[in-house]
Amino acid sequence: MRIFAIVLFLFVGVVSFAQNSSIAGRAKSRMDAIRNRHADKVERLKAEHEAFRKEVMAKWGEKQMVESSQKVWVEYSDDKESRFSVDFEKGEVKVEVLSDKDEPVKITQEKIQKAVGSMLESRGKTVDFKSEVVEQKPVADKPILENQIKVVPKEVAAKSSSHSHKEVSTSGGVKRVSSVVLQLNPDHLNQRAQKVRPYVEKYAKMYGIDVPLVFAIIEQESAFNRMARSGKNAYGLMQLVPKYGGKDAYMYVFKIDDEPEPEFLYDEENNIRLGTAYIKILMTREFPTIKEKINKMLCTIAAYNTGAGNVARAFTGKLSVSGAAGQINAMSNGQLYNYLRENLHHPEARGYVKGVTEKMKKYVK
Repeated sequence: MRIFAIVLFLFVGVVSFAQNSSIAGRAKSRMDAIRNRHADKVERLKAEHEAFRKEVMAKWGEKQMVESSQKVWVEYSDDKESRFSVDFEKGEVKVEVLSDKDEPVKITQEKIQKAVGSMLESRGKTVDFKSEVVEQKPVADKPILENQIKVVPKEVAAKSSSHSHKEVSTSGGVKRVSSVVLQLNPDHLNQRAQKVRPYVEKYAKMYGIDVPLVFAIIEQESAFNRMARSGKNAYGLMQLVPKYGGKDAYMYVFKIDDEPEPEFLYDEENNIRLGTAYIKILMTREFPTIKEKINKMLCTIAAYNTGAGNVARAFTGKLSVSGAAGQINAMSNGQLYNYLRENLHHPEARGYVKGVTEKMKKYVK
């Protein structure tokens, strides 16, 4: 009887191990499939993007290539003959159209007016070009620049005296670029900040993060440009990279091990929710041994830009945060701030700490 019990125990153990191995195998296969799908999508999208760049440079000239960035939103017409760029940090809008050198002024003027109209109506696009990988569709429910232009732009566009002209060399010969510059409202930054305040307050409260910190990171990252995108493949207001911080935050929030799509991150609420959750992850997982609240926040600000390992490296030359905790805990707020400003490896990160901490002041009620 005892031998039978031992055999039965061993059999159940083997079956249980086999089942667990099978479950683990299926989970691994699923994750491999997700990674392969994303990798394939990224490569195909890169190829489409490169084709788009070549088409634009052929029309405008290689030196005239302009694309969206963290704080500048650029959109081209379908025929690539006109474009507009909105600098959300400077509060400046530029509308440009292409034409032949001898094109009548009236026709150029009509092109500019049409381009300005398209800009005022634009709700953004998930991608700048026609794609078989990502559906090109509007990002927002309402025009991105609704109520943000300082003057009546169509009236400005109609005045030839407000137009600037220059000649550029293209693959099709010398072309004329005509443009008009408009200004956003003086309080354009605050307008966009107040628009997303409900989301900032909601998720700051949910994850126990100070509201001014979330606002300051958004301003530093994108100047509240919901169409923000960077060469690091970061998207939206809080500039989340899908395969890194975006993935970590998505798992934390939704308990799903997957990468958020760019179109998901262009949604203001989605972006702020994941961005705030990522701040929480940095504070609780990366810097749990930093005792003082302000010091923990300073380390988190730096890590949001350069990674927790690089923050630790500024103290010990190694990537271990726990190894740097002793030095950090021995510093006052001012000492740590100055140390990060002087010793973080990347100049961008040093400036980032200063930028975010200074911007926080304006969002303190």
